[in-house]
Amino acid sequence: MEQLRVSEADLQQIVAQDHYAAVFRPDATVVMVAPRDDLFAIAKEWQRQVEDIGWKTHITRSRTEATAWLRENFPEPTARVASTETPQPEDAKSN
Repeated sequence: MEQLRVSEADLQQIVAQDHYAAVFRPDATVVMVAPRDDLFAIAKEWQRQVEDIGWKTHITRSRTEATAWLRENFPEPTARVASTETPQPEDAKSN
Protein backbone atom coordinates (compact mmCIF):
# COMPACT_ATOMS: atom_id res chain seq x y z
CA MET A 1 0.00 0.00 0.00
CA GLU A 2 1.47 3.30 -1.02
CA GLN A 3 -1.08 5.68 0.46
CA LEU A 4 -3.99 5.53 2.83
CA ARG A 5 -6.97 7.66 1.94
CA VAL A 6 -9.32 8.51 4.78
CA SER A 7 -11.90 11.17 4.12
CA GLU A 8 -13.08 13.56 6.82
CA ALA A 9 -16.40 11.68 6.79
CA ASP A 10 -14.56 8.36 7.31
CA LEU A 11 -12.63 9.78 10.24
CA GLN A 12 -15.80 11.24 11.77
CA GLN A 13 -17.47 7.83 11.53
CA ILE A 14 -14.52 6.17 13.28
CA VAL A 15 -14.55 8.84 16.01
CA ALA A 16 -18.32 8.44 16.48
CA GLN A 17 -17.91 4.67 16.83
CA ASP A 18 -15.16 5.18 19.38
CA HIS A 19 -17.35 7.55 21.40
CA TYR A 20 -20.01 4.84 21.42
CA ALA A 21 -17.47 2.17 22.40
CA ALA A 22 -16.22 4.36 25.25
CA VAL A 23 -19.62 4.04 26.92
CA PHE A 24 -18.88 0.32 27.38
CA ARG A 25 -15.10 0.60 27.68
CA PRO A 26 -14.37 3.96 29.33
CA ASP A 27 -10.89 2.97 30.49
CA ALA A 28 -9.54 1.62 27.20
CA THR A 29 -5.94 1.98 26.12
CA VAL A 30 -5.13 2.40 22.44
CA VAL A 31 -1.62 2.37 20.99
CA MET A 32 -1.17 2.96 17.27
CA VAL A 33 1.98 2.33 15.28
CA ALA A 34 2.05 4.67 12.31
CA PRO A 35 5.46 4.66 10.65
CA ARG A 36 4.52 6.71 7.59
CA ASP A 37 3.74 10.42 7.63
CA ASP A 38 0.22 10.00 6.21
CA LEU A 39 -0.69 7.33 8.77
CA PHE A 40 0.82 9.34 11.59
CA ALA A 41 -1.13 12.48 10.63
CA ILE A 42 -4.43 10.58 10.50
CA ALA A 43 -3.70 8.86 13.81
CA LYS A 44 -2.83 12.17 15.51
CA GLU A 45 -6.05 13.75 14.21
CA TRP A 46 -8.02 10.76 15.51
CA GLN A 47 -6.25 11.11 18.88
CA ARG A 48 -7.15 14.80 19.04
CA GLN A 49 -10.81 14.05 18.31
CA VAL A 50 -11.16 11.32 20.95
CA GLU A 51 -9.25 13.00 23.76
CA ASP A 52 -12.53 13.82 25.52
CA ILE A 53 -13.61 10.18 25.97
CA GLY A 54 -11.07 9.33 28.65
CA TRP A 55 -9.04 6.75 26.80
CA LYS A 56 -5.32 6.50 27.29
CA THR A 57 -3.87 6.83 23.78
CA HIS A 58 -0.39 6.85 22.34
CA ILE A 59 0.69 7.27 18.72
CA THR A 60 4.18 6.25 17.72
CA ARG A 61 6.20 5.56 14.61
CA SER A 62 7.73 2.28 15.79
CA ARG A 63 6.59 -0.96 17.32
CA THR A 64 9.59 -0.88 19.64
CA GLU A 65 8.48 2.45 21.10
CA ALA A 66 4.88 1.23 21.36
CA THR A 67 6.02 -1.82 23.33
CA ALA A 68 8.22 0.32 25.57
CA TRP A 69 5.31 2.70 26.21
CA LEU A 70 3.03 -0.18 27.13
CA ARG A 71 5.62 -1.65 29.49
CA GLU A 72 6.17 1.73 31.12
CA ASN A 73 2.46 2.45 31.53
CA PHE A 74 1.37 -1.09 32.31
CA PRO A 75 4.06 -2.86 34.33
CA GLU A 76 3.87 -6.60 34.87
CA PRO A 77 1.52 -7.53 37.72
CA THR A 78 3.34 -8.35 40.93
CA ALA A 79 0.75 -10.78 42.29
CA ARG A 80 -0.12 -14.11 40.78
CA VAL A 81 -3.70 -14.94 39.94
CA ALA A 82 -5.10 -17.63 42.20
CA SER A 83 -5.87 -20.95 40.60
CA THR A 84 -9.48 -21.42 39.53
CA GLU A 85 -9.19 -25.15 40.10
CA THR A 86 -11.54 -26.46 42.80
CA PRO A 87 -9.62 -28.10 45.64
CA GLN A 88 -10.37 -31.79 46.02
CA PRO A 89 -10.96 -33.43 49.41
CA GLU A 90 -8.00 -35.49 50.62
CA ASP A 91 -10.01 -38.73 50.18
CA ALA A 92 -10.56 -38.03 46.46
CA LYS A 93 -6.83 -37.50 45.84
CA SER A 94 -5.89 -40.98 47.06
CA ASN A 95 -8.29 -42.81 44.70
